Amino acid sequence: MKSKKIRVCVIEDEDNVRKSLVEAINDSKELTVVCEANSVKSGIEAIMDYSPDLIFLDIKLIGGDAFMILDDLIDNGFDIPPVVINTGYDEFEYAQRILNEYKNTVFYILRKPFWENWKEKEATILKKYYEIMYSSETLVKKDDRIIIKSRYKIFVIIIDDIKFLQVARGHKGQGKTLIITDSKEYVINKTLSVIENKLPPNFIRINRFEIINILFVSEYDQGEQMVSLFDYDEKLGVGNTYKENFLLYLDNF
Repeated sequence: MKSKKIRVCVIEDEDNVRKSLVEAINDSKELTVVCEANSVKSGIEAIMDYSPDLIFLDIKLIGGDAFMILDDLIDNGFDIPPVVINTGYDEFEYAQRILNEYKNTVFYILRKPFWENWKEKEATILKKYYEIMYSSETLVKKDDRIIIKSRYKIFVIIIDDIKFLQVARGHKGQGKTLIITDSKEYVINKTLSVIENKLPPNFIRINRFEIINILFVSEYDQGEQMVSLFDYDEKLGVGNTYKENFLLYLDNF
């Protein structure tokens, strides 16, 4: 058993099905439901508000379908966690399409009625979930470097060479981060939040999608709330939620 439970969001339009699924998940020793929804709109809001570790997502929802939720989150650069698709027998082909198109995000199809052989299904979901979380790319910090070990390559990135990091957009099955250094760009299969935990204090998040290295800041426009970095043409915006902390870092660094 893991010491910290996996935080789950359940999005299902049928009230009785959602209630039963929530109860089954909450009976688990490793899973706990932190939010639930029944529509596209409320589902997107729940995911963005609670940032769950795992999503159980029905195909057909009030106001649309699962495609609309996944596409909206991807378009907004949100780090979507692993997804289980809930489906009835008549929707299996539809579910398979979602699995194929979002193969880096959707990892399991949960057939209804889900309570049949639930413990076996739960065990399979947990096994696949942990495989996704721990066996794709390994990220470690050693001295002044970040070492990323994937199946075929090992990347060694000197931390002080990193200018900024951002959620890698345009990648279906996101959960990827773009790391920009003086000489190269890297796309790795780790979320921005995971990498953030490995970075020293001179790295600060300036909005939901970007973290900068304070050492590379050349100018800050307080009127436009835009940051300029040395030898980088594009300016980066500082979100209102992050502005106070960013200015505090600049004053004390």
